[in-house]
Parts: sequence; C-alpha cells; structure tokens
Amino acid sequence: MNSGAEEQPASSSSAASPAMETISFAVDGASYEIELAPDEASALRNDLAPYLAAARPTCDPE
Repeated sequence: MNSGAEEQPASSSSAASPAMETISFAVDGASYEIELAPDEASALRNDLAPYLAAARPTCDPE
C-alpha cells in the first residue's frame, strides 16, 4: 500500500556537499533535481540506461 510519502535513497543527503552531483530529470511533465554522491549518480544512470535507450530526447541537453 502506498502511503503517499516520498521514498528517499537511504544513503543520499538532502544537503549538497562538494562531493555531491546534481541530477536533473523529468517524469510525466514534472521536473526534479536530486543531489547524489558520484556512485549513486552512476547507479541511477545505469538503472535508467535501458529506458533512455528506448526513449527519444525532447530537447538538447545543456
């Protein structure tokens, strides 16, 4: 059952530090940013890779 609470990665900090990387993404028309450690950012990119391979970009990334 979904309680409506947002799930946060256990190892991510909500405050940015020099070792953190800001990842921007959008889903269903809503844009988001998250601060992740380099290993977490890499894991997110790896997890999204199959979906990105099947998707088409809507604009050029900056």
